[in-house]
Amino acid sequence: ALASLSVVYHGLSRLQDSLRSGQAALRLLRDLDDLQAEAYVLTSMADSHVGLGHYPSALSCLRRSLRLRRKIGDEEGEIGALRDLAKVYEKLGDADRARVHYEEAVRKAKTSEAVSGGRNQ
Repeated sequence: ALASLSVVYHGLSRLQDSLRSGQAALRLLRDLDDLQAEAYVLTSMADSHVGLGHYPSALSCLRRSLRLRRKIGDEEGEIGALRDLAKVYEKLGDADRARVHYEEAVRKAKTSEAVSGGRNQ
């Protein structure tokens, strides 16, 4: 419920409230060892940080989300996290890092598509 509340607050542009709800959700999710939900909340929090112009914090959330998605084998989430990292690096004016993350996302998507028989489009 706290994770959903965080998303609702983000949609209402109440970004600080979204971050507070996200932090509370993360504490609970860690106790429950729900890595998928934790990665989701971290991505949502990154969106709020971007909205506030807190790019280093957004990068931190996205890196944590990426690690979790890799740990649980969530290829689609991993590709999304790589793409989101690239977008934040673009906002920071770091075209080289953005390109590296975009390229990694494309490679991962092609590999995932080849393995799944083209289902991930």
